Amino acid sequence: MRTMVIFNPYSAKGRAVKSFSRINELLASYHVEYARVFTERRMHAEELTRKAIGDGYERIVSVGGDGTLNEVVNGMMKENKPVVLGIIPTGTCNDFIKAAGIPADVESACRIIRSGVARKFDVAKVNDRFCVNVCGVGFDVEVARQVNQSKFIAGFLHHMAVILKNIFTYKGLKLILELDGKREEHRVLLFSVANGICYGGDFPISPQSDASDGLLNAVLIKDIRALARLKVLNHVIKGTHLELDNVTMTPVKKVKISSDFPLLVQIEGELIQSQTNIIDINVIHNGLRILVPKDGDF
Repeated sequence: MRTMVIFNPYSAKGRAVKSFSRINELLASYHVEYARVFTERRMHAEELTRKAIGDGYERIVSVGGDGTLNEVVNGMMKENKPVVLGIIPTGTCNDFIKAAGIPADVESACRIIRSGVARKFDVAKVNDRFCVNVCGVGFDVEVARQVNQSKFIAGFLHHMAVILKNIFTYKGLKLILELDGKREEHRVLLFSVANGICYGGDFPISPQSDASDGLLNAVLIKDIRALARLKVLNHVIKGTHLELDNVTMTPVKKVKISSDFPLLVQIEGELIQSQTNIIDINVIHNGLRILVPKDGDF
């Protein structure tokens, strides 16, 4: 099977570079024959994936975090060829691997490239983009926007400071939601549509997700007062938020989000500005084949 390995040298803020020589050694020791390319800019992994598929490669391996993975997935879905995806996680956030059952360490992930099995997974289509893990709008997106635009170094303490500020200042979103055709109107703190389990670096937004069941989980957190927001976010960290009265989780195949203005959307942690006031999200059942461990491995 012709294999193209797409490395993102910028993942994990450049720290992933240290893993590349080890990955090359491991794949060589496992007798995996492959070509490799490096991303140079945002969305480059999508371009490289489409070119590789056009050149006849049958297996694409994403080496990076969830952002790199999303670009590779978009390239694969847009080419719509029977290509297999491999994942070697080296990013800051490697959340989808938890839904796929792929180990986080590089050595185990490389072993899967050698001897794993291809399993079918669902994909969400978000307007004209594709999402394999989690997408959404609301509080978390606004926090990410402010962190990205800040002149300060985006470390943990700065991130927490932005979260705490928004606990008291974020105004929430007035949204009309259609969940499999059922219309609801809410003022929303956070609304996520999950195929996977975790996002944002291990926040279990949808602990009950099954990424191959033909359904997405729509997680709605209704807007509340500032001090109550602290309680909710603490529950989100622990994965116990579905027990709260102002939180609902609905299995769906189709979601429509309508607002008074085009929304900023996060897809696999990447912020994308919607061009319309409506966001359509649909599940594509068994849309992607991904290499996972054989039964009994690991």
